[in-house]
Order: sequence, then C-alpha cells, then structure tokens
Amino acid sequence: MANLSSFSLDCDNLYNERNDHNYFDLPLLENDILTLQQVFVTQGVQYIKTKNVESGRKIINMILASLKYYKKIGCVTQNNLLPLTACNILDEIEFEKNRTGNLLFDLENFFTVNPSFDFIWMELSKKLSDEYSCVSIKNIFDMYHVEERLPVLIVTYTEE
Repeated sequence: MANLSSFSLDCDNLYNERNDHNYFDLPLLENDILTLQQVFVTQGVQYIKTKNVESGRKIINMILASLKYYKKIGCVTQNNLLPLTACNILDEIEFEKNRTGNLLFDLENFFTVNPSFDFIWMELSKKLSDEYSCVSIKNIFDMYHVEERLPVLIVTYTEE
C-alpha cells in the first residue's frame, strides 16, 4: 500500500514538473485503484495530478463509484458537466447570489452556511493556481476542519 504521507505537493512547482508519486492516468492499474481508494477515504486535504480535466473526472467517477460510500459530494470547478451526483459549489454560490469575485472569500462563506458535504474535490486549473496560492486554498479547507470531518481532493493537471 502506498505511503499516504508522500502525497504532498510542492505548491511553487505545481506546473513546472511532473510529480510521479501522485500522478495517475488512465488506464489505472490495480495498485493505482487501491491507492486512490485509500486517498479518497482519508480525511483532510489530499492531492493528485492527472493529465487533464477529462481524465481527472473519469478517475474520480471511477473511484467514487467503486467506493459507493459518499452521498453528498461537492466540486469546486470552473468547468461544467459534472455528474448528477456532485454539486458544483461555484454554481451554488452564484445561484445564492453570494459571489464576490474572490474565490477564497466565497468558499469560506459557502462552507460556513453549507457544511453538509462528505467528500469534496477541487479542480485546480492553471488559471486558479495563478490567481490563488495552493496554500491559501488549503487554508480555506483547514478552517473548515476537513482533517476532522471529510476528504478533500485537490486535482491538478499536466495539460490544460
């Protein structure tokens, strides 16, 4: 089984080099699936990297379907077409007319009012990582006490 403590991320080099210890792409090997299942059930902020959004979503959907565990799934994404089982948190913020233009502030306000998720993933695109530091995004989830309550998966990409 993989050592989960190795799933750290060098925020400064997010797009500068491929971190093989947390990179997954299709097709997944059996060991990849087992490692990812462990990541998906570990409370706190976890990181994986994959080829692109499409590959990342296929991997996430595959692992979530194999676990059959989570009922209230949230996703922070600027892309559309999420599975029906996931709530697009940015769309919800927009629907509630609470969008300020500052993602960190919006997420903090949203999680204060809507604390009922049991799994969250964030698609950290190049655009988002250029605008907001990885550390500041992680701090929002830390304030939400995810290490005590639920897994949060931050997904980064080698291609946009």
